[in-house]
Amino acid sequence: MSVNATSNNVMHAMQPASQRSARTDTDKPFARMSEAELAKHLYANFDRFTDPDQPGVVTRQSLERIAYSSTQSGVSTEDSQFARALLESHGLMGKLDSYGKFRHDGKIERESVLNVASPEHQRFSNMNDKDMAAYLIAHFDTFKERPDTFNASGSDLGVTIWSLEDVARSQASSPEAKMFARELLDRPELMNRLGLKDRGSRVTQQSLVISQSIGP
Repeated sequence: MSVNATSNNVMHAMQPASQRSARTDTDKPFARMSEAELAKHLYANFDRFTDPDQPGVVTRQSLERIAYSSTQSGVSTEDSQFARALLESHGLMGKLDSYGKFRHDGKIERESVLNVASPEHQRFSNMNDKDMAAYLIAHFDTFKERPDTFNASGSDLGVTIWSLEDVARSQASSPEAKMFARELLDRPELMNRLGLKDRGSRVTQQSLVISQSIGP
């Protein structure tokens, strides 16, 4: 290591932590934002990040284009920094691709961004598995199959992957019900424990209560 390099390292180490932190914040102004804050910023500036090849949606490719564009391209430093922060937030990227009309299709829609930024999403994304199961039991009728989609009496209707997806997509569903269904669908281990292992699985309210009383 050269004398100059050693000197620079020493000087950096001698800088007050507040100065080093301020420099990091300048380099990565979006690094400390929560997922909800990042989603709100994307929603407010959605059109700036859309894919020119796929109008109306944001894709990983469109974000990468902006994140690594040169200043001569006309992309602002702020947009470039934000796109990089979003790409580095793998958990958020997965959620943004899960809460639109179609799950995991590589397209981030405006509705999906709004859903992730909503208070309902924050509520359920922070909920543990036990509380998620308890919520499903307490609101069972909201998520069970509709009589017109299953040829059975009302007492035979249960919750299925199909019924959860229907609630998640339906315009008639409340924002709270939509976000719960989407969050549950994004927890495959919990789905398995509840008895929803595949599309042929159906659980009743009674079976959910029993599974909760037995425990994991």
